[in-house]
Amino acid sequence: MHARTHTCTCICKGTCPPPTQAEKEILSKGEELPEISFDSNCITPGTVFMDELGRHLRFFIRKKISEDPLWQKPFIVFSGGGACTQVGGAF
Repeated sequence: MHARTHTCTCICKGTCPPPTQAEKEILSKGEELPEISFDSNCITPGTVFMDELGRHLRFFIRKKISEDPLWQKPFIVFSGGGACTQVGGAF
């Protein structure tokens, strides 16, 4: 007898935050907002960005498991940047 397994891939995507007061003032003067650059090297394992992202995702997973019954039944595996050979950690 084989156990049924299901795979779920979750990609988190947020919406653009509303402009700050400083941004509103710049826009009201008819000026353009400064260009914000994104360093794509920060999304490699071992960077501060990936460490912070992993910390926040682990917090989110633990919170969902503790509060949402639908998250309590499945076996959740999170594979973060610090996982050896990307095996991850189980919750």
